[in-house]
Amino acid sequence: MPLKEAVGYVAAAYIVVFLIVLIYVAIMSVRVRRTERDLAELLQSAQARGEEAP
Repeated sequence: MPLKEAVGYVAAAYIVVFLIVLIYVAIMSVRVRRTERDLAELLQSAQARGEEAP
C-alpha cells in the first residue's frame, strides 16, 4: 500500500476514534448531571423530612 494512501486510512481511523471518545464523554456528562440532579432531589427530600444530611 502506498504511503499516501496509508496516511489517509490512519487519519480516518484517528477521526473515528476521536468521535467515539467525544460521544462517550458527552453521554457520561449527561449521566453525571442527571445523577447530581437526582442526588440533590434526594437530599432536599431528606431535609424536608427533618433528617440530617451527612
